[in-house]
Amino acid sequence: MKGLLRVLAFSCMAVSAATAAEEVNYYVIADQARPFQIEQQGQQHAGIVTDIVNAIFANSDYKVNFH
Repeated sequence: MKGLLRVLAFSCMAVSAATAAEEVNYYVIADQARPFQIEQQGQQHAGIVTDIVNAIFANSDYKVNFH
């Protein structure tokens, strides 16, 4: 549970800090936050929190940059 809260807090900080720009930097913690954040071979990003972030910015002018 602590891990989930830490991931959500970090994700919210990264998203809120970038809302004034046209790009949103989203940091995926590889192999530590499954099923909330999933990274496969450094390319494919998925998971519950990742899906929520993608849905929020799907129809916006913002581009989500995965790190």
